[in-house]
Amino acid sequence: MSASNSEATISNASDATWRFCVLTPQGRGAIATIAVHGCGAKEALGKRFQPLGGGTLAEYALDRAVYGRFRSGAAADEDVVVGILGGEELEIHCHGGEAAARAICEALDSEGGQELAPETYASAVASDAIEAEAWLALANVRTERGAAILLDQYRGALRTDLERIERLLADGSVAEARLGVETLLRRGRVGLHLTQPWKVVLAGEPNAGKSSLMNAVLGYERSIVWPEPGTTRDVLVATTAMDGWWVELSDVAGLRSAENALEAAGVERAEQQIAAANLVVLVADVTAPWNAELYRTICEGTRRAGGGDALRVIVAHSKCDLAESHSEERPRGVVTSAVQGLGLAELCKAIVAALVTEPLMSGMAVPFTVEQVRCLETVARELERGNVAEVVSELVDLRSRARLSHPT
Repeated sequence: MSASNSEATISNASDATWRFCVLTPQGRGAIATIAVHGCGAKEALGKRFQPLGGGTLAEYALDRAVYGRFRSGAAADEDVVVGILGGEELEIHCHGGEAAARAICEALDSEGGQELAPETYASAVASDAIEAEAWLALANVRTERGAAILLDQYRGALRTDLERIERLLADGSVAEARLGVETLLRRGRVGLHLTQPWKVVLAGEPNAGKSSLMNAVLGYERSIVWPEPGTTRDVLVATTAMDGWWVELSDVAGLRSAENALEAAGVERAEQQIAAANLVVLVADVTAPWNAELYRTICEGTRRAGGGDALRVIVAHSKCDLAESHSEERPRGVVTSAVQGLGLAELCKAIVAALVTEPLMSGMAVPFTVEQVRCLETVARELERGNVAEVVSELVDLRSRARLSHPT
């Protein structure tokens, strides 16, 4: 965000002379960043900051990174780097986590600054709602691929495509505009998972190898593996990245008629996870008889939960190291061995292919919030009804009105 834009708009946030905001999300991290803006910001920060290279902060020019000590009033001074982005636009980079950033914020507050919430800051400094939403969404992204796609939206990819659709409508090219909206909606179903993980459940009969397979995919032992069937009673969850996509894996209880109340509760939770999943990986032991009824039940259940005829199940034939072949008829799937590490890359590739049905390339326009997708769904409906004026109003509203709906 440019210094001129931010200083011009943030001054209207309230009557305070200068303001600051923690830019990095809460939680553990290597570095935390605090933005400081407004008339008097540099002078106020200079009262607390001593450059280790000598002199005062006021003596350093624009576009400089200055290393020094910040006196926060805590037990010890904090080593920080101050970036001078504009005349009254600066950034403080300190140790990550919450303690150091909070101590600096309290010191800035005591110097007369006003702390802004990230949503308020984003709305104040961004040129439009989409830029603000993308800026905030970047704090929740977990993969490099996701960050790159969101940066494209921050830099105007989605805004430019919406403006193109508006021009098509103005020229009377309704069919082409409708195609553009449909394309954005397909991408949006994937774009919603830039800041929210895909939910993938590993399901199957007891002792089918679900826990071993999950541990092998993750690369560490998240689930307890034991030869006795029914070991997994609760839902064990872990997140990972597959081909740059954020994926949440769930290892659930084996599906069978429960022998006791505790196992029955585990099976019930497993069924709930399956119904809510974006994808189910049915883990089937190749050394055991194929359970066609279980496969049919899971497929039917995921179709109902997902709507339409979408099949959200892939099969992982496990323990292939214990059996060279199987004679019975089984559906196609990925042959795996958690012990020998066989088929793991193929399984991850199959999972991504089942989830990411609309490939996203660099520079593409991608909706990435629930409200954006809902607005485009409204646009699609109004186009079908021929309400072009209402469609244009919705598109303008999508670009101009803040819809800060993503999780913070």
